[in-house]
Amino acid sequence: MKLKSSVYAPILFGVVMVLVGFSQQLVALVNRVSEDAFLSVAIIQFLVYLLPVAFYCRVFNINFVSSLKFRGFSWKKLPLACTLLLLFLVGSAVLRYFGIFFFDGAMLNTPDAVFIPIYSDNRFLTVLCFMIIPALLEEILFRGIILEEYARYGAFFAVSVSAIAFAMLHASFENFFYYLFMGLVFGSLTWICDSLFPAIVFHLLKNFLYFYSADAITDYIRQAGKSALLPYLLIAVLILLLFSLFSQMEGLYRDRARDDMRQTRKELLKREAAAEKKNAVAAKQNYFITLREIFLSPTFLIVVFIFVLQALQIL
Repeated sequence: MKLKSSVYAPILFGVVMVLVGFSQQLVALVNRVSEDAFLSVAIIQFLVYLLPVAFYCRVFNINFVSSLKFRGFSWKKLPLACTLLLLFLVGSAVLRYFGIFFFDGAMLNTPDAVFIPIYSDNRFLTVLCFMIIPALLEEILFRGIILEEYARYGAFFAVSVSAIAFAMLHASFENFFYYLFMGLVFGSLTWICDSLFPAIVFHLLKNFLYFYSADAITDYIRQAGKSALLPYLLIAVLILLLFSLFSQMEGLYRDRARDDMRQTRKELLKREAAAEKKNAVAAKQNYFITLREIFLSPTFLIVVFIFVLQALQIL
């Protein structure tokens, strides 16, 4: 009997979480003994992320190439992608602002999962190891494989689970909701565009801004935090962006429905209406069953336990 993805998919990001924990010791060792530390660190990142993914796809007979969605997307979706980018930037600012008060600024420090204590004047190596490789490998794992594995449960559960797994990878209670929000935005972008490229570009931009502007952004938020106007302004902009996003998504699905109607006419509309009604009834009946199947999966609970141990610095 073939296991469901809700059982065996958590094993993948659980293994990656464990490897991320061990990677800190490996990076420290490489930093002491290697003449080309940047090359060794890049290899470690590939071993932590890509090797488990390749092994997982081989064991469960998953098409690695098609799951990654390395394909172009319609330019009609570019305005929606830009709205999601603005939503991420403003939402991140809101989370960082309130993080100052609830976590005493700890939330302002949001490094990647694999911390690399190596610095160099070589700008190319810095961009490669700190920005490009983490963005590419994390998107392959979470918005490529994990999102695709939960796609059978629908967009809501697929995006949510991939975002939760992404947040747990970084093993931080203070930054959990920041990474959860990031995962939700990037997952939604991948689902809507049906391509991994936009999420990779957004992730790369996030890494670039954090690496070169983190101190400046932190100082500005701390100073602006004394003003009562900033939180209201950020929340107002966030609400406007959400309205814009929902409006664009409505237009996107309306255009898709219009194209389908032109292709298949009345017969397709009848079939879709019947299928949607049937799926709506089934989804309503099976909603709590789906919740139990995904989040009470033994392997998923084990991953949550690993996250708690890592966040408490026990593991």
